[in-house]
Amino acid sequence: MSYLTSGNIIERFNQKDFDLTYKYTSPFDIGRMNANAVDEWRTWEHITRASFEYGDTTYHMSNERVVFLGEKQAVVHATMQWSSVSEKIEQHSSEYNALIYLDYANGHWNYSDEFNIDANYEETNRELPEIFFPEL
Repeated sequence: MSYLTSGNIIERFNQKDFDLTYKYTSPFDIGRMNANAVDEWRTWEHITRASFEYGDTTYHMSNERVVFLGEKQAVVHATMQWSSVSEKIEQHSSEYNALIYLDYANGHWNYSDEFNIDANYEETNRELPEIFFPEL
C-alpha cells in the first residue's frame, strides 16, 4: 500500500489538471455524485471542469494528523487554508480545522470528503456528516 501523506493529496487539488484530480478523487464519490445528478450540468466531471475554468482555488494543509480507520480508510485532521478567486469576484480566503476523509483504491489514497469542524452552525446538537466508505 502506498505511503499516505497529506501533501500528495492536497497537491493534486492545487493543480488544474482534470485527469490528475480525477485519478486522486474517490471513485466511489464520483460515482455517487454522478448517480445523484439530475442533469449533465451537475455531474462531478462538469462541476470540476467548470471550477477549473472559472475559479482559482488553492489549498494549504498544516498540522495534519492521520488516523487509520482500517487498511483502506483514513481520516486526516488538519488546519486548512484555502483561497478562491472567481471571475469578477474578489479573492476570498479562510482558515479552519477540517476532517478529510480518504479511501484507498486503484493503488493509491483518494480524497473522499471534507468536513469543516470549525463551522458555526446554528443547531446546538451538530452532528458529523454520515460518511459512506465503499466496500473495497
